[in-house]
Amino acid sequence: MLEATLLKIIQLARHEKKPLANVALKLVEEVGELGEAVNYHEGYLPHKTMKEHLAGEVADVVQCAITLLVKTQPDMSDEDILFCLTSQLNLKNIKWEALIK
Repeated sequence: MLEATLLKIIQLARHEKKPLANVALKLVEEVGELGEAVNYHEGYLPHKTMKEHLAGEVADVVQCAITLLVKTQPDMSDEDILFCLTSQLNLKNIKWEALIK
């Protein structure tokens, strides 16, 4: 299911018309919204009403980040992008695991 979801994000990203810089700026915007959602979740913004829950903001960040990857690799197939992404995530998991143990 996750693989199919990631492939769908990749396919949708191929239709993104915004230039790379705009997608990068959108990613920064989404990271800011994620930060706000974390603050709300932790009780630091009790006066706010959130449009999206934390998981929704995480999903927005993931979609924007994958769109950046797709836009910088226009000659790669969907499957190659998925392989590249999962390979890098696996490498990062090894590094992260070493740091937290």
